[in-house]
Amino acid sequence: MARSYSKYEIRERLIRILENSETGISGARLAQIMGMSRITTTKYLKILALEGTLNQRDMGNLTLWSLEQGQESFTFPDDYFRVSSEYSRILAEGSESEACSLILNSVRSGASAARLVLEVILPASDLISEMYDEGKIGTAEQGLLHSVISRSLQTLERAGTTPEQPDPRRSVVVMAADARSMSTAEITAAAYRAKGWSVFDLGDISSVADVMFDLDFQRLMDRIWKKRQGLMLVAVFSQTAEGLNFFADAISPTRTKLSRDMRLILYSRDVSEKESDTIASADLFSSDLGDILQWSQTVSSNTLR
Repeated sequence: MARSYSKYEIRERLIRILENSETGISGARLAQIMGMSRITTTKYLKILALEGTLNQRDMGNLTLWSLEQGQESFTFPDDYFRVSSEYSRILAEGSESEACSLILNSVRSGASAARLVLEVILPASDLISEMYDEGKIGTAEQGLLHSVISRSLQTLERAGTTPEQPDPRRSVVVMAADARSMSTAEITAAAYRAKGWSVFDLGDISSVADVMFDLDFQRLMDRIWKKRQGLMLVAVFSQTAEGLNFFADAISPTRTKLSRDMRLILYSRDVSEKESDTIASADLFSSDLGDILQWSQTVSSNTLR
């Protein structure tokens, strides 16, 4: 019996065959090289052309296939570390097009969106913070590199890696208490989407941190969580104890009033448990996004079973 190949394996084989071809190769010849039927080969050639991996050029009765520019193949899970290193290098150079191309090639090679977020994009975001803290880049450069990460996340979502219909029983509100936390919050929102959660990303809400925020937040919950069904997480990201304290205190009355199935998550890399007097009121305080996502999945499973 002939061996069957996945789309990712076929993509990898075609890239290796076509990467040194300047004029392209016919479908019949590709079928012969790959040891597959012409019908099966043509089916995969058309699929890969639609996704942007291959270029199709008709010359009379002959169709030639070639690689679109910038195509690369990876083997997962082995290549997550390789992609992570390459992405961090590209990010440090500020090349948005290369960064997005790397993410897209990874998706087309079968990478998990959630693992790309946690093992590739998140470490690169941490690298930006380290470079800024060490004075290697300034505020303008930091903003540029964060925009590259935002574009990478958009590329990941446009690649069709997130479920078209998120689970309405699993919802999460993500908010950044300051501008420096916005990138981490955005990355977390993308990770939740990749895992099928309904995500409400509020972005940087430091500008609305006033005495009326508790009422504004309650109105938001009345709008997006009308039936109070399932699990609602609220994740606050902050670089300061003041940010954690303010938003945790403002959210607390709504948690008490609405439902026991609303949980509060606080995240900070720079604040310790001793520095914030509201951390004890949170359901989870962490500086590790992997832990937050794992905890969220566990709580979801226990709540919705």
